[in-house]
Amino acid sequence: MKQNKINLIFYLPNFSQGGAGKSILQLCNLLNKNLFKITIISIGKCYYKNSFNENVKFFQIPKKKIFFSFFDIMEILKNYKKNNTIFISNINYTNTLSCLFIKLILNYKLILIERTPLKELETFYNYKDLFKKKIIYHLMKFFYRFADKVIVNSLYTKRIFEKKIKCNLKLIYSPSIDKIELNKRNKIKDILKIITIGRLSHEKRHDFLINAISHINNIKVKVIILGNGPLKKKLNQIIKTKKISKKISIKSYNNKSSKLLNWSNLYINTSDFEGFPNSVVEAVNKNKFILSRNSGGGINDIIFHSSIGKIIEKDRPEVLAKEIINFFTNKNKKKISKNIISKKFSNFLAKNVTKEYNKIFLNL
Repeated sequence: MKQNKINLIFYLPNFSQGGAGKSILQLCNLLNKNLFKITIISIGKCYYKNSFNENVKFFQIPKKKIFFSFFDIMEILKNYKKNNTIFISNINYTNTLSCLFIKLILNYKLILIERTPLKELETFYNYKDLFKKKIIYHLMKFFYRFADKVIVNSLYTKRIFEKKIKCNLKLIYSPSIDKIELNKRNKIKDILKIITIGRLSHEKRHDFLINAISHINNIKVKVIILGNGPLKKKLNQIIKTKKISKKISIKSYNNKSSKLLNWSNLYINTSDFEGFPNSVVEAVNKNKFILSRNSGGGINDIIFHSSIGKIIEKDRPEVLAKEIINFFTNKNKKKISKNIISKKFSNFLAKNVTKEYNKIFLNL
């Protein structure tokens, strides 16, 4: 007797270019099409729509508010049987609403994927942001217990959740790389080439990197900030004001931009918080040394050895500047051993991550 396929419905409100969308794309394209039927729901356009395999169904809801999108989702779900459908929600504020509408009201099987550490909810940029994040945190504490499974993407987040959020928890890393490469590391010559990749938004703190570079005068550096987002004009103004336009530039990100990793000597992560920074994993995989602020989440899983990089505990731009100078002065003497990272980084391979999700979906 032929078994019915399991319907997997992935909901990511803002399915724009970025880590969450890319992770869902990689997972969906590797899942067994003989076992699963995949549906993608987003508010507005799905950036990666044309990159998904064939036979994926899309619903691009024309709503501005996430809360009201759930009334459309409830209509969509009328066409899916409860006994063979799993709703997969992504991002904390969406997850709480999914618990209410999808689990408690409709009683569908529900998986929540937590893509950012709780440190995000402890970082505020204004009073409105503080109020919003406090509400989200308390809603998580109440609603997450109702989900069939809550998946976190770092050991750091798992440990925090075990202390603060009561739920059925599982650690599965993000699908960050297709294979372990570790190409030959670029030699540092007269100029230190630095790169960072990320959306040009407040939490990525590119201003922190710009301020650090302004403290460097005794070595030559060339810095590329690779990304798109609302703060591009503001960041360019900071660069201009500090008179370091010859040292640092901002370039728009596209599908070919990651090749600039091969150009660089050093990757820097200055985010206030990161769930699991795929770009950092990709940089390590290209044999780049990492300097990072302690952004919580997966950075601690990735930089687990001194040959891979360093997490800077003293959170000041001038300290980062000093570390950059030290890296240049030492000419990157520490080499990454493939044996050291192969076992750990196998957890980040897309094919292995997919196997873990496959077990969850089939056994739920």
